[in-house]
Amino acid sequence: MIAMNPDMVLLSWKQMENGSGAVVPSNSSDRSDRSDKPLDQKTMRRLAQNREAARKSRLRKKAYVQQLESSKLKLAQLEQELQKARQQGIFISSSGDQTHAMSGNGALTFDIEYARWLEDQNKQINELRTAVNAHACGRHLLKGASYGLGVFVHLSF
Repeated sequence: MIAMNPDMVLLSWKQMENGSGAVVPSNSSDRSDRSDKPLDQKTMRRLAQNREAARKSRLRKKAYVQQLESSKLKLAQLEQELQKARQQGIFISSSGDQTHAMSGNGALTFDIEYARWLEDQNKQINELRTAVNAHACGRHLLKGASYGLGVFVHLSF
């Protein structure tokens, strides 16, 4: 059971009515308005629950603000790392592909070109498989085969 002082309840209501959360002292006329209505247990319990809910809400808000501040710091750190990477000549495009720029890094260039070539080869192989499985006309198969032969000849010499 929670025992409350009626003046504290009036003070709490005055704080809410004021809207600023500032303490506004109650005067005797406020007490006389409420003196004929004693606070019953149900009302006091409800007021206590409201106070507890407000306290929890403030704690949640504080935790959320701290999380936002932490995320802001992480974002600033990532932006600094990105800026350093750009200064070194490595750019990351919006699609997530890494492209080579300004840097004379031959290994990186080779890796990027090889990845593109490998992707093209996989596309061609999948197209040929689809054509064979679908029993496509000879013209389509001939086109794919001639492309594959051209790649083979290019790699051989």
